Amino acid sequence: MLTRPRYVIAVPDLARSAAFYRDVLGFAVREVGDPGFRFFERDACVIFAGQCPDAIPPGELGDHAYYAYIEVASVDAFYAEVTARGAEVVKPIRDEPWGMREFGIRTADGHRMMFGSPVDNPKGDKVPRQIVFTSKAAKPPSTYSQAVKAAGLVFVSGTAPVDPATGAIEGTTIQEQTRQCLTNIQAILEEAGSSLDKLVSATVVLADEDDFAGMNEEWLNWFPSDPPARQGAKLPVRVPGLKISIAAIAEA
Repeated sequence: MLTRPRYVIAVPDLARSAAFYRDVLGFAVREVGDPGFRFFERDACVIFAGQCPDAIPPGELGDHAYYAYIEVASVDAFYAEVTARGAEVVKPIRDEPWGMREFGIRTADGHRMMFGSPVDNPKGDKVPRQIVFTSKAAKPPSTYSQAVKAAGLVFVSGTAPVDPATGAIEGTTIQEQTRQCLTNIQAILEEAGSSLDKLVSATVVLADEDDFAGMNEEWLNWFPSDPPARQGAKLPVRVPGLKISIAAIAEA
């Protein structure tokens, strides 16, 4: 089931790690003549583990760092197997836009480990997509959707500062209109099962470049740290009273 690769890892407690790989992941544990080392083996995957009290603590790798990635012939079957054995899942199983179906677990020493298999799509079928709509954001015209959810991402159309309750532009200042745009985008993302915390990219379109500083002022209220990637453009069509439109891409 495990197709590759080979890894050399350092663990702070070899006995605990050996028990985890054996009892949770189904590896065979083989001694090598030195009590400080073990081979963990399953199918075509071999991991050489060494006892190291000074191994890097999990926190120093960051919450989203994975120290091993193992390819699996059937990731769904392996996911069912290891979760039935009590594996702690830190990334739920899902298809990723780079063509892999993956999930992540936490190991006995607190590190994160990823398993995945290529998504089988030999006929080049279209990626499944979901049209997103919520009455909590401005209703779009018939020519486009509020958002489309596909390939593990949510693509939000250019969103104007329109109050969904009245259908009118909300606010006269760039700060007020930026706030309404982001409020609408937040509602759309939540309808899609995502959130502003998962925003990876945004395109801000301004009617007047002199409003850039005011837009940034309000933007920082929403993204005070670790902001998404962003680009800007000039509004191609003049709409009375409209100062800004924002499009966005977020993780699903």
